[in-house]
Amino acid sequence: MIDGAGLPLTGAFQELRDTLIWAFGVIDPIQERALFALSKLQSTDPALAASVAALPWVSDGVTELESGALEHLVKLSGVDAELASQVSAEPWASGDITVDEWQALKYLSMLAQKGSSLGRTAAGFFWIEDGVVEEEWRALEFLYGIAESESQLAGRVLAFPWMSSELSEEGRRALQYLKDITNQDVSLGLQIGNYPWLEDGVTDDERWGLRYLKDITVADPDMGINIASLPWMSDDMTAGERGALRYLKDFHAAEPELASNVAVMPFLSTSFQDHDETALYALSFLQSNFPDDLAFMVSQDWYLDGLSDEEASFVTTLGREDQFISPPDLRDLVEAHHVQSRQISLPISGDITLTFIQAAPDEGNADIVRQVEEAIVEIEEFIGVPFPTAEVILLFASGNAPIFQSD
Repeated sequence: MIDGAGLPLTGAFQELRDTLIWAFGVIDPIQERALFALSKLQSTDPALAASVAALPWVSDGVTELESGALEHLVKLSGVDAELASQVSAEPWASGDITVDEWQALKYLSMLAQKGSSLGRTAAGFFWIEDGVVEEEWRALEFLYGIAESESQLAGRVLAFPWMSSELSEEGRRALQYLKDITNQDVSLGLQIGNYPWLEDGVTDDERWGLRYLKDITVADPDMGINIASLPWMSDDMTAGERGALRYLKDFHAAEPELASNVAVMPFLSTSFQDHDETALYALSFLQSNFPDDLAFMVSQDWYLDGLSDEEASFVTTLGREDQFISPPDLRDLVEAHHVQSRQISLPISGDITLTFIQAAPDEGNADIVRQVEEAIVEIEEFIGVPFPTAEVILLFASGNAPIFQSD
């Protein structure tokens, strides 16, 4: 116990102290902390100090948590006294201070120290004004983390329309991943902060896509930069694009150099297509289940000069759990194959791609391709709904291939 001899002896502070029944005589270290905080507040804003001292959680005695809350209010007042007054008057600040409320005061104070307007904007969100739960102060924590690296980006994020509405799990996670990326690379964080899909509200696909991009960036910053610059990354993220990022992440975890090379290959550098996701899945599948066949494939000249869209379609046929033909069966095709594709115009779906792969050009397969094309058109006309895929891949194998020979 201490006697508080180090506290100010000014008449104004003594008057304030006299209003607190617990502040007479000998005090403990927690009470001393609270009185020091009040003395700082009283010296800069006497009216605010008086109103804070009258709050029930201050006037009836202070806990360690409440002393900490007072200290955060003092720091907030030092940056923006009006904001400190506004926050201290919130309904949730009038009762006993909870851990969640203490955390909210802490991060509002820290955010305001990075820019008064940042703190004011955050404090004005209704999901802060109506009381604070853990998910909400965590959002403030992530916002502060962004501001710590780049206050301009934090200001942009705070202005997103969805920030002022109900805070969703997707939105909160997006803040967390954007914070992690920005802490890793500020310019990359600014680039992602300008994605239209991040501004107009975060879907589940977008939340997870950002998570996978974050994981890649933390593991390989250059690869993260390359992926973030792909043209299809900035528009609304689809389930297929989310899947592609996941498979890139998984592939990088096992084969960092190979994955980094894949991220800059031609098939990914244009508009996103279904085979982009399935080719990346195939690479990850081969690595996990057929590493020798993966090593064989990535040594081929057609792979080493970068996968085209047609070659990516071929790769999708090499790594699937549900196919009868296993990758070792297809080694001859891996070494030498011919890929062609054509567009099929459908009345409902529009254009879809038909890709056919064979060991070498064979006119004998032309009739089969034509029949498949006609069948696709007839199927869509019959079912009356869009064809369920944007790409159909045909894999032709010669009848004398080992897998078709009888014993």
